[in-house]
Amino acid sequence: MRHHPSMPRPRLSCVCCAAIIAAIATPVHADLPGEALAAAKKATSFLVEQVSTEGGYLWRYSADLKHREGEGVVETSTVWVQPPGTPAVGQAFVQLFQATGDRQFLDAARAAAESLRRGQMQSGGWQAMVEFEPERRRRWAYRVDPAGSKAKDQSSLDDDKTQSALRFLIQLDRALEFKDESIHEMTHYGFQLQSNVPQLRKKYERITRLTPKQLAESGANRPPSPRVVQEIIDRQDERGAWLSDEAMRYHRVPGPTINMDVAVEHLTTLAEYLAAVDQ
Repeated sequence: MRHHPSMPRPRLSCVCCAAIIAAIATPVHADLPGEALAAAKKATSFLVEQVSTEGGYLWRYSADLKHREGEGVVETSTVWVQPPGTPAVGQAFVQLFQATGDRQFLDAARAAAESLRRGQMQSGGWQAMVEFEPERRRRWAYRVDPAGSKAKDQSSLDDDKTQSALRFLIQLDRALEFKDESIHEMTHYGFQLQSNVPQLRKKYERITRLTPKQLAESGANRPPSPRVVQEIIDRQDERGAWLSDEAMRYHRVPGPTINMDVAVEHLTTLAEYLAAVDQ
């Protein structure tokens, strides 16, 4: 029947709309906290055992892990510091450990910190990447290596490189109650840099004075909704990876890809949810 302009248009009732939305929405499972923890552990195992290099991470990997990228093609034993590289992934592991107390996440965070320890410059900060192959390492004045006359000592404060490393180490140091001498010393050594690093030091000193309860309250945000958490769980593949459709930017290889920004976002969301349901 042709609709006449003078006739009122039919409208869906609120009840009908709600029913449609409920029908197409992702169903939330009964044991969502258990599934969220399992998904986080599965993703962590995949990242640590199959993706990481010397405990650290790049920005992007092909789904089959044959192609690797940071800010360019990477074909060597190299990890990235600039977000969403090693510090960003490590910080997500720290949040998961703080939310659950599960040492798998702490071990993963320690491995990321060790990767950064081997990449800290004599000047206290970090470059965009950390090299692990001997020939490539000789170009840089890493603290842990014998100083070479031609080695470049350059700590970068551009693009959140050194700052992101220090933020991660501060959180890990706090989670370990400042009892790991290596991490504690590495953090303080980085504070010798200028620019906005002194601001990080002040934040660090404030954190050291907080009780566990105050620390939890200071970082309290509105927890993720159960439906968002369920969608993250459902998107995970059998290995524990989250795949994105975008292509490998520098290899010019079509997707799917494994992006660290997506992994960090999902791990952080799971950590926030698990912290909230544990209260």
